[in-house]
Amino acid sequence: MKYGTGGTQKWCPQCEGIRVVKAVDLASLGQVRGQNMCLDEYPDVQWFSRGQVCQSCGNHWLSAELDELLVHELRTLRNLVSHTRTIMEAYVEAADEAERKLAAIREKLSDLDVLVERRLIHLKPRDT
Repeated sequence: MKYGTGGTQKWCPQCEGIRVVKAVDLASLGQVRGQNMCLDEYPDVQWFSRGQVCQSCGNHWLSAELDELLVHELRTLRNLVSHTRTIMEAYVEAADEAERKLAAIREKLSDLDVLVERRLIHLKPRDT
């Protein structure tokens, strides 16, 4: 979008705010490929790359224009990853709790073994 402020305003990752930016040649940012980009392993993932420079802080970066369906797919996948991470953290917490309980049982069994060794108690075999 062009504004009366003298240029296109976009999010600057350095300033962390909306700033006036200027388009720059991709080669000046070390980009050897053209502006039309795609992922080799996913040729359906395509975008148009642009070089940007913030007119406030001088930060240079590459921006990309993506198909909006891809953005929605990314949001869905990130939500799934977040949900999976939450579930996995709960599993790890439950496994840690089970390990603590198992360690306590092992300690009690060890105490019982000492008592049996010293013949302070006698355990009868169970009838099966």
